[in-house]
Amino acid sequence: MVANITSPSPGQVVSNAQQIDIIGTAAFSPDQAEYYKVELQGGPFPEFVTLGDVNNWRNRSGVTNGVLESIMANALPPGNYVVRLIVVQNGN
Repeated sequence: MVANITSPSPGQVVSNAQQIDIIGTAAFSPDQAEYYKVELQGGPFPEFVTLGDVNNWRNRSGVTNGVLESIMANALPPGNYVVRLIVVQNGN
């Protein structure tokens, strides 16, 4: 199993007019995990919140060196945010 985020990088500043593609790898076999999810914390979110729909085909089959999730920066108020990638193993 491989899970990493390659972009955005730590400390990266983004314009509020651009789409932010969260790029990386969430590679796993069906016997290792059920799905992956990308979570965001910061600004109006004191706790981590899940971006997107974990039930779509991409989250269930994995991604290798591609877009894990996207978000429009102008949907978020300015501030510092943390993005994390979680692979949910079978049986959690």
